[in-house]
Amino acid sequence: MASESENGTKKISYKDTLNLPRTDFPIRADHKEEDPKLRARWQKEKLDQKTFYQNEGKEKFILADGPPYANGHLHLGHAYNKILKDMVAKYQRMRGKQVPVVPVWDCHGLPIEIQVTKEQPGLTGIYLKKACRAFAQKWVDIQREEFKVLGVFFYWDKPRLTMDFEYEASILEAFGIFVESGYIEKKQKTVPWCFSCKTVLATAEIEYQDRKDPSIYVRFPLTNQVIEKVLPSLQGKKVSLIVWTTTPWTLPLNRAVLVKPQTGYSVVEHEGEYLIMGSD
Repeated sequence: MASESENGTKKISYKDTLNLPRTDFPIRADHKEEDPKLRARWQKEKLDQKTFYQNEGKEKFILADGPPYANGHLHLGHAYNKILKDMVAKYQRMRGKQVPVVPVWDCHGLPIEIQVTKEQPGLTGIYLKKACRAFAQKWVDIQREEFKVLGVFFYWDKPRLTMDFEYEASILEAFGIFVESGYIEKKQKTVPWCFSCKTVLATAEIEYQDRKDPSIYVRFPLTNQVIEKVLPSLQGKKVSLIVWTTTPWTLPLNRAVLVKPQTGYSVVEHEGEYLIMGSD
């Protein structure tokens, strides 16, 4: 094919003389237009369900999904977590295994309760619980669609939610088995309770007010059995290990004292009692 140039000579175009393969793929990705069409096709073909049952009857590969928290839009950590899991799931399916991945959402926790009380102040009791459930469900639905945009193939129509009544009943049933088997005991460890939120707190949810507390030295008396083994020359005497702490309120739960193997210790006599302390 040729065309005329400005001076009248014929100019040859070589692009149409090349023997190149032909494809229906567009030259540009144009993801803003094509991605919604692709996801619509996946949904129409129910690919997430098909991947759940693919290779059914063959060896299973169980991938436990650590649940995201249902209280906001996805961030990079969510993408990193789910995309890597989806890669593993797809790889195992290609190896001929059934990988029935069920997505899970964590729908409980103080952040949800705080946010709901900010949006709807004055709610208490069952009304607060219902509002929290609605809040969590809203973000489950939003996050589910955002995960689909990432191209993750989990069985999105049948997720497990920690607020499902069936899920909560299974936890209570398991706890009952532990109680009946004698694995549950009441001891000194406290359960933090928030007076303003009217709820139990996880350790990570406790915020401590800045304050100054006394640091104290405490004697931990050694039993006769330990004295006989460690310091036989002091058998029959009162011997104690000295510790120093800035958190005296934790002392009731102490069960042992740690000594460093490479550190020097001295035994000091004081008013008829022998005290073990760091030589430094």
